[in-house]
Amino acid sequence: MPPHPQTPIIVQTSLPTAALADTIGRACVQGRIAACAHTSPIQSIYRWEEAVEDATEVLLRITTIQASYAAVCATITAHHPYDCPAILALPILEGDPGYLSWLATNATPRTTPIA
Repeated sequence: MPPHPQTPIIVQTSLPTAALADTIGRACVQGRIAACAHTSPIQSIYRWEEAVEDATEVLLRITTIQASYAAVCATITAHHPYDCPAILALPILEGDPGYLSWLATNATPRTTPIA
């Protein structure tokens, strides 16, 4: 069964710079397709074109809902410089009810302007 549109999720990707992670995270929050975004430096080890590589990257975690996943993914893809970016959606199985309510309210694009 597919997830419910209001299911809370974390979408994550890794990026080469903090500035780019900030640009994407801010675009998602300002566009109301995410409630918040977090960044942190990471060291990545991965296989690319038959070689084991390592790189210092920035992990971007975007807190949103399932209904906004396609828009978040499109925003990441539009700005991401990698040929094959890792864009993963992870379910949030449980959380504080007040926080989850805030998340759903702030990760849903408005169809009408706020008065």
